[in-house]
Amino acid sequence: MKKYIFAVLIIFLYSPIVFAQVSIDSVLKDGIGVRPLGMGGAFTAVANDSNCIYYNPGGLGFVDFSYTIGYQDLQNANFKLNNYNLFAYKLIGAGNWHQEDFSGNIIDVTAVSLGSIGSNMVGWGFTTKHIAGNVGGKIVDGSSMDIGLKAPLTQKIFFGLVAQDIFKNNLDVKSAIRAGIAYETPIGGVLACDAELSNLKSPAGMDIFMHYGYEMYLTEGLLIRVGWQKDKYCAGATASLKYFTADFAAQTYPYGGVTQYMMSFRIGR
Repeated sequence: MKKYIFAVLIIFLYSPIVFAQVSIDSVLKDGIGVRPLGMGGAFTAVANDSNCIYYNPGGLGFVDFSYTIGYQDLQNANFKLNNYNLFAYKLIGAGNWHQEDFSGNIIDVTAVSLGSIGSNMVGWGFTTKHIAGNVGGKIVDGSSMDIGLKAPLTQKIFFGLVAQDIFKNNLDVKSAIRAGIAYETPIGGVLACDAELSNLKSPAGMDIFMHYGYEMYLTEGLLIRVGWQKDKYCAGATASLKYFTADFAAQTYPYGGVTQYMMSFRIGR
């Protein structure tokens, strides 16, 4: 594990500069949240903090209280702005994420989530999103909806399923389905895997992307994580003091691209 983490960090330090471009699909599908992105976006079945608003609103019933503010490109290496705010309390949630590139393309997403959880600990929920901005000189003003489910298969294994942008209005964006499994390991931590099925109605066949992540507890209040998604190496860490948590993550392409450093702060249980 230590050798893998060291190799990933070395790759982060030697990556050429290539700026990212904001698009509706990238903002809605590439993921937000420093903790999930440190796990390669494998968070559909984990979904136990305010990041569930993006990854799986079916996890709202597993959240007591969580507020997160995050900065997903600390050095402005890929984006001019790439920030988010997420709030979840019991069975309700709200969020906003904003991306702006160096070409003037801007996308702003405002989300509201509602959820429910049964006596069998099966949770479900939905997120409505309003997407506004300007991409390629064209005004963007539309909406979409996600529907999610989170269920325990055993005491240690959870299943997650979410349909992203399955309902949409005045928005040119691909629908996607994500299914995931999360396993709480005996040594402390979570091993997770997501399958993302996108471009569902394409005559050439759908696109399938895999997300892998591992979050490991080192000691009380200190965690590390590694992951892989869409040809990106991912790694991160968390320092937690009771109701306050700081998350750090970095991700890069193995064959070229700028390393993107991220940090977020969470308040909650």
